[in-house]
Amino acid sequence: MSKANRWRAIYSATGPQAARNKRLLITAVRFNAGLRWRIELSCPAVLLNTAAKLIGSHPESTPEQKEWAAPVLARFKEAAGLPFADLKDKDHNRAADLAEDACNYAFGAAAEHVERSCMWIGLTTLFWLERMLEVDPDLLIENSPLHHATYELLERLKLDPGLMGDMEASARKASMRLGRAWNEIELYRDGEGLFARRASHPVKEAA
Repeated sequence: MSKANRWRAIYSATGPQAARNKRLLITAVRFNAGLRWRIELSCPAVLLNTAAKLIGSHPESTPEQKEWAAPVLARFKEAAGLPFADLKDKDHNRAADLAEDACNYAFGAAAEHVERSCMWIGLTTLFWLERMLEVDPDLLIENSPLHHATYELLERLKLDPGLMGDMEASARKASMRLGRAWNEIELYRDGEGLFARRASHPVKEAA
């Protein structure tokens, strides 16, 4: 199965298959415990990168929206890979694949396993991230690509409120499901010294 098909299968799985995917992810997260903080740093950027990518390519996006999305997409892509930048190829690929699998499982649960619009994905992630920042403000490392790209996305929502439409209430509910799904696979869990293990592994700031 190709990566794209595997990730799509994880996103859409329900019932026994979803339970099996969860068990496999928990095993992988535990086995790769040393990579967990990196995965936790990468996942918000992975999800927001998906939203920006869809905004940039959607046929109903305006030329201005597509022009705005290109540099923001580049920042989110950089942010998603930055936590793995100093790893050897084998560990880099394993961590990046696990982050993608985790994102597809968690967001599949948040989206109730159906396709969602680009802004719904972005809003759900931002609302979840907003709550996470109350637990660990340093999740958005100052001057990091994720910090800058998230700020630009928020500013775009202020300038172009039509992007949000009437999705706010739905996305806020979904952000709660997203948080629960992360916890199910033992990521972003409260009471475990959340992100403390990052202290001895600093992440580079943007140039």
